[in-house]
Amino acid sequence: MARRHALHPLLTDITMGSWTSATVLDVVGGPGSAPAAQRLVGLGLLTAGPTAWSGWAEWSETGPRDKRVGLVHATGNGLAASAYAASWLARRSGHHRLGALLALGGAGASGVAAYLGGHLAVARDVGSRHPAFDDTALEDTTEIVA
Repeated sequence: MARRHALHPLLTDITMGSWTSATVLDVVGGPGSAPAAQRLVGLGLLTAGPTAWSGWAEWSETGPRDKRVGLVHATGNGLAASAYAASWLARRSGHHRLGALLALGGAGASGVAAYLGGHLAVARDVGSRHPAFDDTALEDTTEIVA
């Protein structure tokens, strides 16, 4: 497998960051922050598709064992996206409190899915990264400096 810089982690930060920021506004922002929270939920929804596609590209290069974990990861993210879509629709209809509760459910599903994604990336070494960050490349650099 050719190693290259992964797009998926960058996109997850945008999606999850938007949704997390909306939840923070829901909890501590007060009524005046409702429009901003709705826009942040919408931004997360807009970036969820490209994020899923980039994750699928990495998933397609994994073995059967990692594909099973990736499928659970994707299912959790699908549940989260559905909850956030329902949240956005509720907010659009003027039901901010219901939208905030749906977003909290989405945050729970997203948190579990993110844990599994981190497990795939770190413990199972799934994904792509630049060879310069491999342990062997670091050892070679250490020998030159020493």
